[in-house]
Amino acid sequence: MRHLYQRLGMLEQPNGQTAQMVADHYSTFQAGNNRSAELTSAYSLGAIVHRLSNASEEERQLAKIYNDMLVSALWRSEGAEILSHRVAALGNTRRKENVAIFSDFAEHQSGQVRRRVAAALGKIESTDPPHALLQLIADTDGVVQRTAIRSVRPHAEVYAEIVDAAEQGNLSALNHRAVLDLVKGGRTTHRLETDQVLDVLLARGIEDDQNRELAYQLKEL
Repeated sequence: MRHLYQRLGMLEQPNGQTAQMVADHYSTFQAGNNRSAELTSAYSLGAIVHRLSNASEEERQLAKIYNDMLVSALWRSEGAEILSHRVAALGNTRRKENVAIFSDFAEHQSGQVRRRVAAALGKIESTDPPHALLQLIADTDGVVQRTAIRSVRPHAEVYAEIVDAAEQGNLSALNHRAVLDLVKGGRTTHRLETDQVLDVLLARGIEDDQNRELAYQLKEL
């Protein structure tokens, strides 16, 4: 069954009938307290919502209905593990209207939830990065921090947040490579900001030889 829902979630152009079938199964699993099947179908439904959001007016209306179903379930989550999966499923929708919802969980006590929030926010196309995603760059959990760094796109505010985190001693050395990859991606468009990132990393010290060499190479670009 899991493979079936995975395939349905990967459809490039799902129709209304397919979406309705997945939504009906999702509701049935939820009502029957079949958590494993519910979450599997939720991931697929989220992906289908994303596809329908770019289709006809009728299908966009269906997408809104199914998105609201996922949101409703998320608010009723009991326990961090279930919540984290529901955040991820809703993240598959990639809808801007969900930014505020994800942001409400950006300070959740569970690192697993915060990691899923960072990944979900990173999937949403936006000119400016969501404030909550910027905050997660300085998260005390190194895995959450890495997810946030890998979820953002080159942007002045992003580099400023990384500089601040590094200066405050909140940037994990394990995430230096993720930062350097982000610097490389924005070297031509954000020269000044990426210079500041490289300067603070080198000033505070990069323990890994390869990462340190890469930082110097990037300085020369």
